[in-house]
Amino acid sequence: MVVVDDPKAALTQAVLTELSAAGVAVLICGNDQLPSGIMLPIRGHQFQTARMWTQLDATAPRKKRIRQAFVRAKIRLEAAVLRFFNGTNLGLEKLVA
Repeated sequence: MVVVDDPKAALTQAVLTELSAAGVAVLICGNDQLPSGIMLPIRGHQFQTARMWTQLDATAPRKKRIRQAFVRAKIRLEAAVLRFFNGTNLGLEKLVA
């Protein structure tokens, strides 16, 4: 993985194409130095390509259920972090019970 964490960095399309062909992911960070985007190679990755098409073809209710599961998982993880550092999850787990 290549991490681009400098606002002055410039990558050409040729460089990005070569990175992708080599199977390298590119992570872009914002001015706050936190990840803001990622480019993943898909050529030759049958499973990733199939997964992307499955996600695009999902019905609206299915997409809603997937988003809901994703948010619940994030809340559970945040509750675990709070419990680890503070001894309490501040009631977050009740939100996803």
